[in-house]
Amino acid sequence: MKLSGKIALVTGAGRGIGKGCALALAEAGADIVLNDRPGSPDIHPTADEIRALGRRCWAIESYIFSRAGCEALVAAALAETGRLDILISNPAFSRRDDFLNFDPDLFDLTMQGALTSGFHMSQLVGRHFVERGGGGKIIFISSVHGEMPFPRAVAYNAAKAGLDHMMRTIAGELIGRRINVNSIAPGWIDTPGEHEAFSDEVMAEAGKEIPWGRLGLPADIGKAALFLCSDDADYITGEILTVDGGIRLKGYLNHQPPPTPLPDMAITLTSRQFKGDREGPHLLVTGGVHGDEFEPILAIRRLIRLFTEENPLLCGQITLIPVVNEAAFNRGHRCAGEYGLDLARTCPGRADGSHTEQVAFALSVNIRESDAYIDLHTGGTELSVYPLAGYSLVTDPVILERQRCMARDFNLPVIWGTSAELEGRSMSVARDAGVPAIYAEYLGSATSSEAGVEAYFEGVLNVMAGLGMLRRTAPASRVIQIVEDDRPGSGHMQVCHPAPIAGCFETKHIPGDLVRKSDPIGRILDLTGDIALPVLAEESGRLIVLRTFPRVRAGDPVAVIIPDELSLPLE
Repeated sequence: MKLSGKIALVTGAGRGIGKGCALALAEAGADIVLNDRPGSPDIHPTADEIRALGRRCWAIESYIFSRAGCEALVAAALAETGRLDILISNPAFSRRDDFLNFDPDLFDLTMQGALTSGFHMSQLVGRHFVERGGGGKIIFISSVHGEMPFPRAVAYNAAKAGLDHMMRTIAGELIGRRINVNSIAPGWIDTPGEHEAFSDEVMAEAGKEIPWGRLGLPADIGKAALFLCSDDADYITGEILTVDGGIRLKGYLNHQPPPTPLPDMAITLTSRQFKGDREGPHLLVTGGVHGDEFEPILAIRRLIRLFTEENPLLCGQITLIPVVNEAAFNRGHRCAGEYGLDLARTCPGRADGSHTEQVAFALSVNIRESDAYIDLHTGGTELSVYPLAGYSLVTDPVILERQRCMARDFNLPVIWGTSAELEGRSMSVARDAGVPAIYAEYLGSATSSEAGVEAYFEGVLNVMAGLGMLRRTAPASRVIQIVEDDRPGSGHMQVCHPAPIAGCFETKHIPGDLVRKSDPIGRILDLTGDIALPVLAEESGRLIVLRTFPRVRAGDPVAVIIPDELSLPLE
């Protein structure tokens, strides 16, 4: 987790943007000191949410529009935690009125809340950072209105403009102490405070006017704060990160021709959708990405029957696509046949491309519209795969942890996390869309295993239970090995242990066997049997893929091994 072991102080954190930042940091492993005004009804429920994530959280009420209030807050925070690593300064106060009528006292109060408080908090916490040896992150929550004045908000606009310039000054003075100082400039964010200032109708219409097509969310600002607080941003200081859905581009976009519409898709994937009575996650489950994988198709058909007859969904929606690549299925082959395209290497595809590219495009659209994704596979006609659930080792810690939970819930013997760099796959579409996703493999060899169909049927229901979409008793764990391998190319089964010559592959092993480095996995004989070349294990570990179709071409994969040395504890 990116912020494991860190302690963050977030002001104005009871609701809205401050809460969004606090939750994002907590989900990434940080412990949180929350601050809000005395008597706030929001701070303690927010603290409970953070503790529910398994993080420590302290809720400290203090009025920080004064130096004394800021000093009391920092002193209380350090008394509770002993140290701070991160400050997110987010006090909020704004009143709107015409400039000629603006109350001078409200102007001063706005300056105290939106500007001066940031000075006090950053100075006090900055001194603490220096006293403990340097290093630390300071983030001010500014606004696009520090650059783009908003009507009837003279004090707020001035305060945010001053905050940005103050931030750069502080950053310049603290850079030698390796303290990063940056600002986030949100656009129009859908917060409780905005709903107090504007009607729901005005807010709804405002979202339509933003180039991205919606108002921002506190979570959008939380993601930006998480980035700036992480080691990934160690080389960034004195900068303003704008998170506004394109508001600043609006004048530019208003003078551009309308975008060229995407061509209508000729391909529509055959699917079934089922909904619960309440809102909840949207789970997508696909099979038949290759035309020679049968357990996924039969398992999804069984799921369709279950949801048609009794629909156990409590909430959310499930979309089931039993055969993504119908042309390949009808052909009885891994691929549809045109241009030699493999659908699982063609994503995200093209709406105006070949048949396979259009199918990949349609699949990608479904993935992007989901909240979680399961892609079911087998070894197809030529390979057999030891039952496993896999995922990409994405950089987002929250999504990665969700994928780990989904893989555990799916409950196959092996869990395999691999490089997130592979392109063209359904998993890479999910990665780019920020959708938690896993895939599963179960045997193959041009047969259909009833045990595999049952495992896939149960696995999907287990994941749904983990997502809170239905109720079922968790089964006993069948997981015997967990491996996370972030080496480049890990997970690319088609390049492992290539056949040195064309011929016939013989082996005495079965998927799941343990082998040692340099042990023979099998051998390849030429057509007469005069030449027999061994295929040796490239590392020690478990055979999770084995070729079962004897005829091989030079370069065809014959085996995949997951290394023992990368195994993780089961608990």
